[in-house]
Amino acid sequence: MEKIICLRDDDTNYYTTLEELESGYGEFWGNLPITLATIPFVHGSEKKILDFERDGKNKYQSLRKWEKNAGVKELAEYHMLHPIGNNIKLVNGLKQMILLNKIEIAQHGVSHRYNEAGAEMYSDNIGLRTIRDGKEYLEKVFDSKIKVFIPPSNTFDTKCGRYINYIGEEIISGAPTAFRHKREKIASLIQHPLEIKERLKIHLKNQFPVTIHGNGIKTYLGFTFNSWESIDYIMSQAEARLKKNGCFIVTTHYRLLGVMDDIQHSYRNKYHSFLKELTRLDNVRFVTASEYIENEKNRRII
Repeated sequence: MEKIICLRDDDTNYYTTLEELESGYGEFWGNLPITLATIPFVHGSEKKILDFERDGKNKYQSLRKWEKNAGVKELAEYHMLHPIGNNIKLVNGLKQMILLNKIEIAQHGVSHRYNEAGAEMYSDNIGLRTIRDGKEYLEKVFDSKIKVFIPPSNTFDTKCGRYINYIGEEIISGAPTAFRHKREKIASLIQHPLEIKERLKIHLKNQFPVTIHGNGIKTYLGFTFNSWESIDYIMSQAEARLKKNGCFIVTTHYRLLGVMDDIQHSYRNKYHSFLKELTRLDNVRFVTASEYIENEKNRRII
């Protein structure tokens, strides 16, 4: 049986250079299809949050503290949105790759705005029309249908999930629908009792689910490539998923594939070793995110 693998890469935006992507992927760029989770109008917090990673769960409060203390000029630059379409060299390069079916553009939020409450895709931060406008902008920039939504920080609430489905996008994430309060989660499980069975089945059988539901919203799951884990362990996880489901999605971030320092160089080398191991497996085909989803839908019908 043919097995399929989808490579997901997050955070492509106005500041991304074509050279970063090409050098980050090296020999795999243009040979293996990659789905780029792309930010339509990037906000300054998408990068600024990295300054506070050391604060762990408190990083969002640290970001808010910085905002309150920042000067007028700093805030003006910080809150300025940068449309990816203004990076003409990047867009033209990616459009050529799209025509070759080596790149797919997925929507990655709208601005990737962080605030003191966390990630962007909570409905008290963002509405249906804003999400729709981001999708339509990407479609016009890349002359390509946007079929997949990948939420920033793998986080979205019920309303945002419904908005995303309403405008015709499927969701790929590392986690199902998020709930800010336990009572919301309990209410969801009461309303969707089959989801209780689904969670129990996953937990008791130690499964690697292809999809999971939260408040009736389907999410196609993937796992994140972590450089602190050994290649043997990562490959065992990948092969277990291929054996069980015949497919999986693996996530990285192009910034981590840079070679600016020893840590990133190590990450790049390990990720490249992982990709080489995957290409050596029998009956494996690499696909874009929308192809992955279509394949899964067809397989379940059969």
